[in-house]
Amino acid sequence: MVFAEPNWSLAKLGVVHASVLLLNGDHELVLLPYATAMKNAIPGSRLEIVKGNGHELPPASPARRIRSC
Repeated sequence: MVFAEPNWSLAKLGVVHASVLLLNGDHELVLLPYATAMKNAIPGSRLEIVKGNGHELPPASPARRIRSC
């Protein structure tokens, strides 16, 4: 979503009314400030950071421990 379609704005993410878990690696292409903004834009969503991972998460480390932001 960062480089290609769909090109959702933060405002458009606000219309999501489902349980959402955003996963981000701590070496992610999507930087933490933007991931946090997405979390804040989606009502009731959670953001979890997985240490030692990048954008290939979760396939690269399915059993890794996550921490909440």
